[in-house]
Amino acid sequence: MKQYRVKILFVAFLSISLLSFSLIRFAPTLTTKRLAKPPYVNKAQSILRERTKKGLETTAVLMEQYLKAKNTEQLFDTLTTNLNSKLERDGLAIFLFENDELIFWSENLDISSIPEESTKLVFAQNAWCLSYWLSGEGIKGLVLVKVKYGYPYQNKFLRNRYHHSLSFLENYSVSAEPVEGAFPITLFSTQPAFYLSHIPQFFDEECSKIRATLVWIGFFALLIAFYTFFWLPAVRRQGLLSVLTLVITLPAIRLLSLYFQWLPQTGWALFEPEIFAYSWVLPSLGDFFLNSLIVFALACYVYWNLSENSLKESKYRDLLLVFLSGMAIFSTFLAIDFLFSTLIINSTIALETYKIISLSYHSILGYFSISLWVAAGILVIDKSLHLLKRIQRYLLNWLIPVSCLISIAFFFLLGLTPTIYGMALCLAVVIFVLKQHGLNTMLSAHHIFILVFLFAVYSVLLVSDYAERKDRDIRKVIAVNLSNERDPIAEVLFPAITKKIHTDPEVKRYLENIAQHEADLYNHLNDQYLGGYFKKYDFQITTCFSTSDLIIEKTGEVTRCYDFFEEMINEYGLRIPGTSFFYLSNDNGRISYLGILEYVLDDGREICIYLELDTKISSDLLGYPELLLEGKLTEKSALDNYSTAKYSGNQLVAKTGDYDYPHANPFTTDSLHRYSFVDVNGYNHLVYETDSNLTMVLSRPKVNLFDITASFAWVLIFFYLTLILLHANSGISFKKGSLLPSLRFRIQRIMVQLLTLSLVMIGVVTITYNVKSFQRKNLNNLMEKLSSTKVEIESHLVNEDLIHPEYTDYITYYLVHLSNVFYCDINLYDSSGQLISSSRPEIFERKLMGNMINPVAWNAIAQKDQAKFIHTEQIGKMKYLSAYIPLEYYRNERIGYLNLPYFTRQSEFINEVFAVIVALINLYALLILIALSIALLVSNRITQPLQLIREKLGKIDITKHNEPIHYEGKDEVGLLVNEYNRVIIELTESAKMLALSQRQSAWREMAKQVAHEIKNPLTPIKLNLQYIVKAKQENDAEWETLFDNFAQILVEQINVLSTIATEFSNFAKMPTGVFQDVNLKRILEDAINLFAGYPGITLKQNLEGLEGVTVFSDKDQLSRVFVNLIKNAVQAIERNKEGLIEVTYERAESHVTISIEDNGCGISPESEAKMFSPNFTTKSGGMGLGLAMSKEIVESLDGKIWFETAEGVGTRFFVKLKKSNI
Repeated sequence: MKQYRVKILFVAFLSISLLSFSLIRFAPTLTTKRLAKPPYVNKAQSILRERTKKGLETTAVLMEQYLKAKNTEQLFDTLTTNLNSKLERDGLAIFLFENDELIFWSENLDISSIPEESTKLVFAQNAWCLSYWLSGEGIKGLVLVKVKYGYPYQNKFLRNRYHHSLSFLENYSVSAEPVEGAFPITLFSTQPAFYLSHIPQFFDEECSKIRATLVWIGFFALLIAFYTFFWLPAVRRQGLLSVLTLVITLPAIRLLSLYFQWLPQTGWALFEPEIFAYSWVLPSLGDFFLNSLIVFALACYVYWNLSENSLKESKYRDLLLVFLSGMAIFSTFLAIDFLFSTLIINSTIALETYKIISLSYHSILGYFSISLWVAAGILVIDKSLHLLKRIQRYLLNWLIPVSCLISIAFFFLLGLTPTIYGMALCLAVVIFVLKQHGLNTMLSAHHIFILVFLFAVYSVLLVSDYAERKDRDIRKVIAVNLSNERDPIAEVLFPAITKKIHTDPEVKRYLENIAQHEADLYNHLNDQYLGGYFKKYDFQITTCFSTSDLIIEKTGEVTRCYDFFEEMINEYGLRIPGTSFFYLSNDNGRISYLGILEYVLDDGREICIYLELDTKISSDLLGYPELLLEGKLTEKSALDNYSTAKYSGNQLVAKTGDYDYPHANPFTTDSLHRYSFVDVNGYNHLVYETDSNLTMVLSRPKVNLFDITASFAWVLIFFYLTLILLHANSGISFKKGSLLPSLRFRIQRIMVQLLTLSLVMIGVVTITYNVKSFQRKNLNNLMEKLSSTKVEIESHLVNEDLIHPEYTDYITYYLVHLSNVFYCDINLYDSSGQLISSSRPEIFERKLMGNMINPVAWNAIAQKDQAKFIHTEQIGKMKYLSAYIPLEYYRNERIGYLNLPYFTRQSEFINEVFAVIVALINLYALLILIALSIALLVSNRITQPLQLIREKLGKIDITKHNEPIHYEGKDEVGLLVNEYNRVIIELTESAKMLALSQRQSAWREMAKQVAHEIKNPLTPIKLNLQYIVKAKQENDAEWETLFDNFAQILVEQINVLSTIATEFSNFAKMPTGVFQDVNLKRILEDAINLFAGYPGITLKQNLEGLEGVTVFSDKDQLSRVFVNLIKNAVQAIERNKEGLIEVTYERAESHVTISIEDNGCGISPESEAKMFSPNFTTKSGGMGLGLAMSKEIVESLDGKIWFETAEGVGTRFFVKLKKSNI
């Protein structure tokens, strides 16, 4: 991150934070300004004018069409072809009347109560609308412009919301009359059409929302500014101090914010404890994510700013570094284990990825939060490997496992008990760290994949196990609740039923002469009030006067009727508020209710109707549509995932779900335990026995291998892609491979892309085909039901001439009967499209649909005379299939229309489709994973010969024998191998010739150098000899002195010549020497001690742990190598400079590498290539044979010598030798 960007980000986020905190006090003012007459009012007026104008123009066109054609067929054609979608989009409904008779309707709304006044806000069916009337030549047109929906109750399909074009008005209420503070909405005149006013509680909610938003923005910006501050160059230069400061202070700030609850956590679903809550540190899923984000940010900072140079030298530095690195790694992964298991147990979100449809954004956020921790863990591993790369292997081998065990023990002491899977994960990480340290390489995409693979296995095992435990606990709770089960839907419906029965005159009439009309009363209550949802109940009625007696059927005992039911209520009853019904907790295995309806007859006598309801043992009746359920009753029930059975006295009395329970109880429980889990027929069953001879069974399909494998595929893909994305922006640098690995990678990538693309395309096609096939099957099923229902109605109602208003009750009864037979809802319309009767009258009673037939269907079967018609209809947000067919007499006289709306089973159809989609998606996710594995294996197989060639090419050494490659294939790779083998043979011959040529060239160069070196001392000898001869001839008085000086010079020059001859001899033929196991540490210490007294030179050594390491070598030759290297280091240090020479080592399993580093002048680039040449020297004197001899000695020991240098900084020589005591 560039310096100026860091400064800009710091200032920007700090300014945002300060501004946000400053604005908090002005939240009420901001709210008040927002609630002043906003631009929303003008915008609403403009939109309503435009919509109304469209409606009026369209109505005028339709009226003109009708006046020209004088029939409605063209009108309905226009509606069907292009007008219907436009009207729905604009929220318009159009009706045409001729002589006050409805002749055209674009929507089946109930408009009977709409007055003939234009620009009037009216409530039509379930919506507030603006009504406009048009008149002309005997016809009238009505336009309804929808403003806001207003249902009698709300659920996931029915919402009291504005039309989508006015959705910005959700915080306003609508009123036809002016109220204080309301804003008038005027359209085409100065007279207000209606008024908008703020919802009273909105001010407080809006103010709280603004304040909470500002607090969060301010706090989050402050955290980012604080974090960015530590990236400033001046702070980063503090090294370890800045790292420790940030690692301590940032979590401390976060913990303080949680402990003192600085941040508001209401108003956002992410912070609701119903989704996830564990402790004050993890009070919600949003906090879980924020904490994970902070940990990842800290890991990034440590990764970038903690270096080996930050740690001071000390006696126990390596020991402490290994221990702390191990603790950091394993504490991170143990924290992941604790957090993951906590998330599973203490949340209501789905984490089993094979249930892909059940996953929500909460699930994705949970997994992403764990991914942040895993990314942090990988950064810790990578940084630790970097810090530990020079640490001796034996130290890691025992200290890394010890730090793992200490970390586990520490978590146990804190009460954060690791799971068995977490401890297994730590063991895998131990092996990975030790293996990676041995390879001495940095992490790459390949290594991250290995870690992600391990973590994916861990995740799937953990989630599967803990989800199973959680499921068992949930089932235990549900089983207890079911043993005392109540029916919330029935209890919601009881108040309306009570009111209707009390006000029903027919009931009163039957009670006046109950002795003769008891059966009629029973039938009337059954037909009128206990249909629909209550078909799942068996019921009986008992009518009692205040003095009536009752004979108990089982015992024959006679008792007072009132007393009998009073005793029943006292013993078992619990009144349902607002009704005259009681829930009976009588442990009979069923859900039981008792209703008491009291009446006073005309003669003053008191009479009671006792209505007893008990759920049927097994009900295959048509379910109750979610559309008719209020509020939370439509939310997904915990029972939706299970099949249930209730046994009383070992006999089945109730069951739900897909599992086929036998009538006799086959489940037995351990007498010591009330709960038992058994696996039968691919299901896992919870068996719970109560104290009242009731047995509850909750069953669900067992999780199979396919589910687990599919989960693994999804988790692996998600974690890998997420971590690659995170690490791409956090500091993991992938190694750049050579050409051949790149070729293999390209082959893998192409194969993976082709296979994945193919599978995705096949998957899309397969899923699309299956869904369409499912839809066709569902459509055919509906058509069969339609035809069968038509046959039944025509034979029992049409042919018997019963379709008349006076037979409405019987028609309703018969339609309910047929709906239970064919498992569908049924509507019956007359020949004019008016509703006659319905098996689901609640839909019409609650004004969810109007009494007119759907206009599109009317056009198809009435105007176009189609034999059958099926299309999609909608109520609120619920879309469903609806089928229509005409009803006719045997003489082809049309008398009405039959309609089968499929809204009751629509959710079942959607669930079945989703089940197919989920199964196919999981299958293809698994296939993609298998395809990826095959692609990797195949590509490795294809490139294996290339890899072998690469390895052989890497080992080519012209000084040694090179082995050919044996490959039997006759393909292109075989040709390449043959060429390689041919080149190896030619290279061997060329190497021999080159070696001979180089040897001859070296000797020539050496001869020149030796001649030059010999010539140098001979010249002064010759000159001095001539001078002394001349002095002798001239009888010089100082001749003897001159002779003595000459003799001394001659001796010195002869010694130089002797030295030259000795060095040349040693280079030409290295002495054989005495080879034995030599103590390497002693050789180094002796060489170091030779130079210990040099002034201005500091010699440092770090040879601890080198004891016992031996090398098979000649002692004198090996000593000469290190003496030469240290001598060169001493000579490389400039005068008047404080010299530092450091001797260290790195130890591996088979070899040891000695490094000798100086802070001298370094080596120039042009000299680097000549350093080991026998005639090259950088000094003013000498033959340059020292390094050449050292190289020959090291290589004779099958070792290696090389150097690294920086001119003006220093040089570091490395000597790699094989250990003899491996």
